[in-house]
Amino acid sequence: MPNYTLHYFNGRGRAEICRMMFGVAGVKYTDKRYEFSDWDRCRNDFPCMWLPCLEMEGNNRMPETMSICRYLAREFSFYPKSNMDMFRCDYICDCFYEIMDDYMRYYHWKNGRFRYNYMEGGMGSGMMGSNMGSNMGSGMMGSNMGSNMGSNMGSNMSSNMSSDMMSSNMSSGMMGSNMGSNMSSGMMGSNMGSGMGMSSNMGSGDMMNCNYDNYMYWRYMNSFNRIMPFMERTLCMRNSGSQFFMGDQMMWCDMMFYCCMESMYMENQSMFSNYPKMIGLYNRVASHSKVSVYLKNRRSTNW
Repeated sequence: MPNYTLHYFNGRGRAEICRMMFGVAGVKYTDKRYEFSDWDRCRNDFPCMWLPCLEMEGNNRMPETMSICRYLAREFSFYPKSNMDMFRCDYICDCFYEIMDDYMRYYHWKNGRFRYNYMEGGMGSGMMGSNMGSNMGSGMMGSNMGSNMGSNMGSNMSSNMSSDMMSSNMSSGMMGSNMGSNMSSGMMGSNMGSGMGMSSNMGSGDMMNCNYDNYMYWRYMNSFNRIMPFMERTLCMRNSGSQFFMGDQMMWCDMMFYCCMESMYMENQSMFSNYPKMIGLYNRVASHSKVSVYLKNRRSTNW
């Protein structure tokens, strides 16, 4: 068995599924954690400058959450046997990770990690480019958002908006009531202010924060509401949803579900009220003999 070191920040986040698999498998590893204040100093030591990262013997450092998870699942026999069941297990995990990915971006922005980096002049996290003030890159929000963001965010946003963000028909409750007519194929039109309760005296930085808060929350909730009904039906395909996703044995897709949903469930259980089978699965995973021991002994963190 290789000597493993799992590198991640001091939170559950994207690495919790890896820690849980180590715990349930009874495999020892080094849980190396970093504070956000340390990250700029050591980011260049890691592939893609990204965490989590799994280090094995010979300073072999492997990035990407889902690749690490699949490797550990194969090593620790948390995968089903047939190719079709492995396919099913994989798509379940990918669906839950999609929700968690949007949640984590929303959570870190809302709680100041990404916002702090932005206010210092660069996002560094890969989310929004390095210069969000007066000359933002086109990857997220266009090139002219900085100096001309009045209460309606100005008309200079439309020409260079990226194509990978939002449709032009978002509801007025989310991003304002006048988004339709002047939006390009990308993200935000020129009349966003009125539906967001913004004062005309707000600075461009405050408006940017408020707009992005709303966008990230919308994206997270959209993923949740789009995927969860399908996951409820998927669970019910085996044993009417009374056991685990793959049948009577817990696999890594069940642990993935628990780890991805844990923070969301703790914050707002009412979100899950339409998914009774999923709540039942959440409780079954938590009460599993090996998972319960892991949960009892793990380090307590805010996220």
